[in-house]
Amino acid sequence: MSKTRSGAAKLNVISGLINEVVIIVFGLVVPRVILTYFGSTYNGLLNSVVQFMSFSVVLRSGLGVVTTAALYKPLAQGDEKMISSIMVATDKFMQKIGWLLAGIIVVFSLLYPLLVLDEFDYLFSASLILIIGAASWVENMFSVKYKVLLQADQKTYIQTLVTMIAYVLSNVFAIVLMVSGCNIHIVRTGMLLGLMTTPFMLKLYVDRNYTIDWKQPANDMAIKSRWDAFAQQIATIANNNMPTVLMTFLFPLKEISVYTVYHMVVKNINQLISNSVIGFRATFGNMYARGEYDHLKKRFKDVEWLVFAVNAILYSVTAIMLTPFVMLYTDGVTDANYNRFGFGLLMTVSCCVYTTRLPYQIIAEAVGRFRETRLSAILEVVVNVVVSLVCAPFMGLNAMVVGSLAGGLVRVGNLIWVCNRGVLKIPMWETVKNYAIYLGVSAVLVFVVSRIVGIRCDNLVDWIVTAIPVTAVVTMAVLLASAVFNFKQLRSVASVLLKKRKK
Repeated sequence: MSKTRSGAAKLNVISGLINEVVIIVFGLVVPRVILTYFGSTYNGLLNSVVQFMSFSVVLRSGLGVVTTAALYKPLAQGDEKMISSIMVATDKFMQKIGWLLAGIIVVFSLLYPLLVLDEFDYLFSASLILIIGAASWVENMFSVKYKVLLQADQKTYIQTLVTMIAYVLSNVFAIVLMVSGCNIHIVRTGMLLGLMTTPFMLKLYVDRNYTIDWKQPANDMAIKSRWDAFAQQIATIANNNMPTVLMTFLFPLKEISVYTVYHMVVKNINQLISNSVIGFRATFGNMYARGEYDHLKKRFKDVEWLVFAVNAILYSVTAIMLTPFVMLYTDGVTDANYNRFGFGLLMTVSCCVYTTRLPYQIIAEAVGRFRETRLSAILEVVVNVVVSLVCAPFMGLNAMVVGSLAGGLVRVGNLIWVCNRGVLKIPMWETVKNYAIYLGVSAVLVFVVSRIVGIRCDNLVDWIVTAIPVTAVVTMAVLLASAVFNFKQLRSVASVLLKKRKK
């Protein structure tokens, strides 16, 4: 069992990394093409609408992680009847959510265009929202139930592969249509057609590999904790999307474009780490369901160290090289000021704090500790909004990042407490030590290295030539700190990697 579980975790991590590389490539190419063919105002509108539409995730928030947690035990025991009853309950809930979402999309398409009447025609914006919203509707109605089953069965790599294929298709369609001179409505319709392949591929795989009796009575009790998990998921959604929503009311669309270009780069780093770590959730859930608590604690500490070390490396390099990259990326785009080093630094810190909470979050989700983390989820949203609104008049765009950072700190503190004290019985000082070490190392590296290399690169080759030694120096410094302060975890992870390489 452990070998199968280890192999599944490995596939989940590898597929997550490959998927993230694909997302990074298209995430850089497509916005650049949009900026080139449509300009910053269109880019700001698209990002604003897409972020609003991402709030559709709120409607199904809690269901995915609760269903996944409920499925760990019956999947481990091979209880097909229980699996079927949980899947039926999930499907019934998502059908209701899908039709509710359809109504919200229609209302949103009627109201949102009023906010941008000065820059876009009403019917233009309304029809564009309906096209973009259709993708969210399809996801809720037809894809979610299959995704949670695969995640619970440690087959996230299957879901990732299917999603990646659809993502590539949708973005290739978009690029071809933009280069061909099509308007933005046709471009988004092409993307929608590519994304609609996801539910068909997922259904095909599940039907061939699982025996789901859709006539079984729904086991609503198995997913009763979805409302506790609802608050937990809102926190993640709010941290990712609240800045764009607030900016829509506070700043011009060009400022939203500046925010999204910087956030696009940092978000890719965020997702790279998240997709690598999320594959361990099903593994941890399986260990907990089987009562393997000592093994769970050992593996968690390895993953915790790995996240801190990778965080320190990637975000230190990002803080140093982000603004030079953005300036090259937006070269020739003169309708907005993209040269904002301080803003990029703040955003990097905010996203770094977010990703450090991932090990604790996946443990809380894997063992079903949703009620214990509910209050901090609500507080994160409140703190995020209040701080952003209070700081906006005198901090401008920076206020959006400061709000996310303040809310994120509230959230991460609670997750660490629940995970360390309530599940794994790990002393709090160990986690505090890790934060002090790696945040301190990162701060010193960013200050010293940025002073040496400066923040200007004249072309992409210059940027790459600068980034390579910066990355090498940062990596060596972080590994040295790990060898001094976390040698046990460094040796443990290294031994696992070397053992797999020998095999």
